[in-house]
Amino acid sequence: MKNKINLKSPVAGSLFKAAIAMLCTVTCQADPPAAPPAPTSATLSQPADIKAEAVNYIIRVQWKDAKGATNLFQIVTVAGEFKMDAIQPLSVKINNSDVPVIVTLTGRLTVLSPEKGRIYLALGKKMPIVVSTSGAGRTNSPVSSYQYCDFGLKSTVGITFGKTLVIQADENGEVSLLVKREEDFSAASAFSDSAIQQKIIHVTEGVKFFRDGDSITITEVKTTSPDLKTGNKVIVKGRYTLSSKPKASLSLFATDAKGPGKGEIRPEQKIGISKGQGEFELSTTLEYDGYLHVTFYSVAEGKPFGGLYFGTAKQMEEIKHWDVRGWYTAE
Repeated sequence: MKNKINLKSPVAGSLFKAAIAMLCTVTCQADPPAAPPAPTSATLSQPADIKAEAVNYIIRVQWKDAKGATNLFQIVTVAGEFKMDAIQPLSVKINNSDVPVIVTLTGRLTVLSPEKGRIYLALGKKMPIVVSTSGAGRTNSPVSSYQYCDFGLKSTVGITFGKTLVIQADENGEVSLLVKREEDFSAASAFSDSAIQQKIIHVTEGVKFFRDGDSITITEVKTTSPDLKTGNKVIVKGRYTLSSKPKASLSLFATDAKGPGKGEIRPEQKIGISKGQGEFELSTTLEYDGYLHVTFYSVAEGKPFGGLYFGTAKQMEEIKHWDVRGWYTAE
């Protein structure tokens, strides 16, 4: 089964002061160079294959800040590794655009018995931080460059299924954990009325261009909303044929309708492929409203040489006049 997620309220900056007490790593990653179409990203990974036992586990992390405001992050998964990102309603204004703040929950759940388990948990927050400001842009306003910086806590604890455990508490707030075992998936869904599930949706194929012998066919799209808007998590499955090159990168990106036009590229958004036929599964979270596409990129230059756009019928109508041939043959 797939992970699902529930993020009920924005994460206040102060609540992560508690998390910093258990900070293991703080890293900054610079945005990749701008190149159309502008990639947007976030992480969405599959649970590891482990026991054949069909049991779901609800993992709920709740934290309170010093003022008592409560925030919640919840997923439903199976035993093994889990990883999920969520875009907060809270954002940071940079270059007159709203740059999202991303909350992450990753870890591994190990089942020791029907009553007991052990969990490695990493709760994090990705904040866009302005690192420099230079000359005037096209609007005669200063242009700022930013990086995403990671802050968070990591902890490994023993758990009793169904019982809440406080894993961090000090004057800045409290972080608690509840892992609930549910063999019935419908019961797991009912645990949170507002839980977001991914569903298969119909998409419309839009503008495309391929070199002779190359092709991409989308066979399935799962998402948390059929509108394919900001904050939606998208998983795309399909088939490809690569004939024009011995190797390539196959990537899922989005051309932003609005936003800074560049973002962090995640491993789940691309795979390396070789000449011939194969299947793919790619995923992303839309940080801005935009137009999704699956595209071949050259390995050496990183330039696009073929691909197709897809989305809702309305989105594809908006870009039906685009001539992508020049961009896809830019190398």
